[in-house]
This record gives sequence, C-alpha cells and structure tokens, in this order.
Amino acid sequence: GALFALLGWRWWSQARVMRMLRRGDVSEILAHWSKSFERVPHAETMTPLLTATAFAAYGRVKDARRALASAARGPAWEAALEHRLFLDTMLTTFEGDIAQAEELSSHLSALPVPNESGVRDRVTALREAVAALVRAFQHTAKPSDLAQLESASETSPLVHWAMRYGAAIVAIDLGQADKART
Repeated sequence: GALFALLGWRWWSQARVMRMLRRGDVSEILAHWSKSFERVPHAETMTPLLTATAFAAYGRVKDARRALASAARGPAWEAALEHRLFLDTMLTTFEGDIAQAEELSSHLSALPVPNESGVRDRVTALREAVAALVRAFQHTAKPSDLAQLESASETSPLVHWAMRYGAAIVAIDLGQADKART
C-alpha cells in the first residue's frame, strides 16, 4: 500500500511539473524551482544559468540575457559548456542572428556524446532539435525537422514552447497551415 502511494505521489508530482512547464508561466516555474536553487552546487553560476534557460525557452530573450550576465564565471561556468551552447544557440536564433546560431549549433554538435545510452539519446535529440530550430528560423528545414521539433517539444517539457514555435514555422513553410495552427 505504501509503495503504491509513494509511486502515485511521484507520478502526480511529475505530471504537475509537466503541466506547469507546458503552460509556459516562467514566474510560476522559477518560483517552483526556487527552493532547489538554494541547494544547487555552484549556485552563483547555475542558478542564473537555469533561470536564463527558463526565460529563453519561452522567448523572453532580454530576461534570459540579463540572468546569464549575472552568472559567476569560473570552473562551474566552464563545466556547463554544453548547457551554455544550447542556451546561446536558442537565444541567438530568437535574436535573428542565424549565422551565429548555426556556428554555435555546430560547436554543440561537435561536443563528445555521453556513453550512457539513455543520456546519449536525450542529449543527441536535444542537439538535433536545436539545430532544427535554427534551420526553421532560417527557412531551410530538412524533411525530418518537423518531426524532430515536435518530438523534442513532447519529451523535453522545458523547451516545449520553443520547439513548438519552430515546428509551426516549418509547418507553414511546408504549406501545412492546419498543422501550424495546432
């Protein structure tokens, strides 16, 4: 009985967070995360980096840049290279600097991939999705980009809205107005 109650509570808790991320209320998300921010190692670097990611994922570029500027530089900053490249690729894409976004995406794709299967698959999917986002904004999508962006929006709730926006652009470019509306 207690095991089922615990599992049910964990499922409900995760489902609640997923709904919150999909609603896109950045203030609500940051308030929810605020307690865990206090326990994050290297909080002076990671809290602004995570805050910037939340803002960027919902298109709030100026807020993301402000949060990113407040991050402490040092070993944790250097260790977060993949996260920073992902974040900078999204931000430069939204800012319209597609040439810079392509360059950042190329650097991101060139990073080593983790060996662990589940982590490797998730990292690869996010790298491919952000590259598809850049191509969407450039109006040079590959045939697989629409599915890649839709998949990332479902499997990575934090970037749900950014990837859905990219998918809408690709759908419009493909002449699929009904799909773009959904």
